[in-house]
Amino acid sequence: MNRNQGIALAIGVANLLLITLFPPVDQYSIAASNIPVFAGFHFITQRPPLGIVNADLLTIEIIVVLVNLPSLAAARRQVPQRQPPKRIAVVHRRM
Repeated sequence: MNRNQGIALAIGVANLLLITLFPPVDQYSIAASNIPVFAGFHFITQRPPLGIVNADLLTIEIIVVLVNLPSLAAARRQVPQRQPPKRIAVVHRRM
């Protein structure tokens, strides 16, 4: 694994960590308690009252990151290295 692939892997792991620390939350309304409403992303231990983690959306988020991680690593691998420009030597000749 080269440096660029390591960076891509670190980005993917950090993304998965943030996704699991701040999961999507649905909140049941007091007026209509049978219909959950999206309440945003909350820290895993600080859910709002009457809130539950939306496991379906969390699963989709994790799958998207896991599918995109190899393509990010491949894109980082195929970046060509920059080569310094070739210098042209000028030769002065006396006649």
